[in-house]
Amino acid sequence: MVLSFGLALGCAKISLERVALNLMDFRIPDNAGVKVSDQPVVEGGQNAYFSTLPVRPLLKALQDAGIPAQLSLSAGAYLCNQVFYRMMHCIASNGLDIQAGFIHLPAQPEQTATMEKSTPSMGLDLEIQALRIILSTLLKFRQG
Repeated sequence: MVLSFGLALGCAKISLERVALNLMDFRIPDNAGVKVSDQPVVEGGQNAYFSTLPVRPLLKALQDAGIPAQLSLSAGAYLCNQVFYRMMHCIASNGLDIQAGFIHLPAQPEQTATMEKSTPSMGLDLEIQALRIILSTLLKFRQG
């Protein structure tokens, strides 16, 4: 099983991503200063891949524990989506029997404290609790 994580600045909930798109369309440059528009992640690759994680049971487990969480249709078209898409493409292209998915985490309060505009965040303790719930739920599903 492979879990990938990314930062969802401006989001107050943990987002369980459902779809990785074969699309790079950066609204801002990446750390290397590269800005890409309307380009595929993998030339000739599938249009999209779905997460193979049990996202609805994960969502229910998080919400039952009182942790703000949501399903998200896609990881967007920036770097997190690129990681998600390449991971799923590698698994599919190599015929691997691996469950995989991508989860966006909110920024932490320390990351947003100096921003001009008020930005949602989530404390590290709550994110760690959420990750423990996600892992235990996934283990239950693996064991049947």
